[in-house]
Amino acid sequence: HDLAFQLDAISEPGSGAMGGVAVAAPATPPAVRYRPITQRRGVIYSARFAPDGQTILYSAGWEGGPAQVSMWRQESPEAIALPLPEAHLLAVSRSGEMALNLAPKWAHNMSWVGTLATAPMFGGAPRQIENDVMWADFDPRHSTLAAVRDASGRGTIESPLGNVLCETDGYFSHLRWSPSGESIACLAHPIARDDRGAVAIIDRDGRKRMLTDTYTSIQGLAWSPAGDEIWFTAAAPESGHAFRRSLFAVDLSGEQRLVSGFPGTGRLFDIAPDGRLLMARDDDRIGMMGKPPGDEEERDLSWLDWSLPKDLSADGRWLLFEEDRAAADYVVGLRQSNGAPAIKLGEGRARAISGDGRWVLTQRPAPGAPLQLLPAGTGRGRSIPVGGIEVGDVKWLPDGRRVFCTGHDADGMTRAYILDLESGRFDALGVELRDRALGAAVTADGDRAAISLADGRSILVPLNGGAIVDGPALQTGDMIVAFGADAASLLVHKWGAQSVEVDRVHLATGTREPWKVLSPRDASGVVLVFQLRVAQDGDAYAYACYRVLSDLYVAEGLR
Repeated sequence: HDLAFQLDAISEPGSGAMGGVAVAAPATPPAVRYRPITQRRGVIYSARFAPDGQTILYSAGWEGGPAQVSMWRQESPEAIALPLPEAHLLAVSRSGEMALNLAPKWAHNMSWVGTLATAPMFGGAPRQIENDVMWADFDPRHSTLAAVRDASGRGTIESPLGNVLCETDGYFSHLRWSPSGESIACLAHPIARDDRGAVAIIDRDGRKRMLTDTYTSIQGLAWSPAGDEIWFTAAAPESGHAFRRSLFAVDLSGEQRLVSGFPGTGRLFDIAPDGRLLMARDDDRIGMMGKPPGDEEERDLSWLDWSLPKDLSADGRWLLFEEDRAAADYVVGLRQSNGAPAIKLGEGRARAISGDGRWVLTQRPAPGAPLQLLPAGTGRGRSIPVGGIEVGDVKWLPDGRRVFCTGHDADGMTRAYILDLESGRFDALGVELRDRALGAAVTADGDRAAISLADGRSILVPLNGGAIVDGPALQTGDMIVAFGADAASLLVHKWGAQSVEVDRVHLATGTREPWKVLSPRDASGVVLVFQLRVAQDGDAYAYACYRVLSDLYVAEGLR
């Protein structure tokens, strides 16, 4: 096993002599050992030491199955699945009571929202306590629970339940009470669906203090047994890899140190009273699956390890994507959906591809950055200033010289525009909404656009003159991805766990019917299916698949 290793200093015994002075052998540092606990293929969501310090409880989804809580003991070669419904383990109290997240749904990076419940370790049905909880931990003084929620787009910490102790514009994760019960440590993330963040500490009066700077990726946190440090796994910008998490420690004054790096990505779950660590090694990546026009089977269209589909040409033969990690940070690529080799077009974020596949729009990941019009083959590109507009969805119109786009000005209003690519002029279409757009589509003839909003509404926007009207009612979180081939219906979907359900919603009646269920053939470790793109005739499509393959270890000797 690639991490089942022992790091021992090697020294020859004995001593030498020089000028009659004995030379002692160098001191041998303590060994660092990693003992594997799991061997199956899938994702580990969480893990804790039980109060005896030897029993391990963890929740995992194996071979594409649902999340299951299991118990591992040293004398048993295999973990025992506990008789519980689908759940993530959140915490274990000093008395052996478990806090669970029942029926968890994806919320943010490796954070799920579900129903908070408690259950005894050795049998008994869960007792449901609160809905819409993301993280929780037992107060060691009173065995009550503190919890993290996401309320109206703001992250909150409640302690006790119902009493808001602290808020943030982003979200909180990995909530842990200190051993003394004096304070709570957590990870504070400034941006939704982004795991960059920092370690924070909050006292019982709700005063929050940041202990670290922001890391590009941070997941996993635990207190040292003495309560004088908080250990966490994070990726530092200077590490050369924006997502490869190493093990760090920070004391309560903010003094940080690197404990250990890993041949992979680490995620810390817990620290036992004797200093042993419970950790996962994660192999996480985003791939692209797609079906070319006329084919019956999907293909893996991934390029490197973080491939995100951004747009399809009108006929579905060309896929515009971006690569956001590893050796290619924010690189725009183009490939045929039949799997032909990818073409690197440049750096930045991929925005849209023309109907004939000959031109693409990109944008540097910086506020106010202009759009870049680039040729897919020969030709000369140019820059298009955006004039302070934060550009959202971009859809090429069939005349080839204009695009429809959503965007936000400094006032935060959602607006819609027609951008003339020749003149660079943005013409507003009269859309002014407080809600952000979740998705947009344009009919094949370029006559109108549809926009889905966060609250479940949709609007229909004429692009050649006329009144903006309400579209069919959608479900909260629905994203419009395309018009139906006849322009009389919309294709909508939500982000899904191991699959995504795509529905057709008819414009005239608002009736809804299933269209497709999309899922990769190998569902092992898949935690999210998202970013669906559909060609105009509905035959070709592509989507992103976030997969995490984990192995659980007990680590000894880390100091």
